[in-house]
Amino acid sequence: MKTPPHRVLAPLTTLLARATPLLALMLCALPALAQDSSELRPPNPGTIKGPVSVLVFIVVALMAGLIVFAATLPSKRGHQD
Repeated sequence: MKTPPHRVLAPLTTLLARATPLLALMLCALPALAQDSSELRPPNPGTIKGPVSVLVFIVVALMAGLIVFAATLPSKRGHQD
């Protein structure tokens, strides 16, 4: 006589139910373990150049133009839709 499937899978589900919280705890601890234990210092940015304002305005105008163009395109719907 065959063993019922629930009796075969019961030990596996019990093992998974017990191992899942431990695995989750280990995965949560990985970023903390990956950090360097040396002293933290703020970065030294040196000389920071400001953004080129003309280029920024050109990109903004281009994006706005593309959005307006896409919004004004006629739809391809026919009279039967």
